[in-house]
Amino acid sequence: MPSVDATPEAAAPPRAAISHVIFNMDGLLLDTEGFYTAVQEKILARYGKVFDWSVKAKMMGKTTAESTSILFEECGLTGLLTPEEFLKERETMLKELLPTSVAMPGEEDGSLKLLYAWDNSVMVIGHGCRKKSSEKNKHHALQDNKGKRLIF
Repeated sequence: MPSVDATPEAAAPPRAAISHVIFNMDGLLLDTEGFYTAVQEKILARYGKVFDWSVKAKMMGKTTAESTSILFEECGLTGLLTPEEFLKERETMLKELLPTSVAMPGEEDGSLKLLYAWDNSVMVIGHGCRKKSSEKNKHHALQDNKGKRLIF
């Protein structure tokens, strides 16, 4: 019978080192999802429409254009306002709310520091443009591995 090396190192194939990490700011680092829901509920309520989980679930993970199209189709908004009017109003309302977002539980001293301790390159992405992402981070200590505030 051939000899078998029972050490775990011999049994496990080599793993590639993790060199880069990319993740989303919304819902992982900062609690912003409720703002989007509240703003959309408020806008739709003026037209007698309801923004509920069945609509929200169809919109999740889509681009702004795709999710707006779904919202208009599902809620029957065509003819009541244009997608451009909706987005302009939504962005105005979000601009006031996003800077008040709070870190997700454990994040103020959590995963970013751990990832940097492992000397990983980290990219944080946010829903929308750089300006909106910077607004979300305005009152938080989301920092790079040099101790500087993250720039989006």
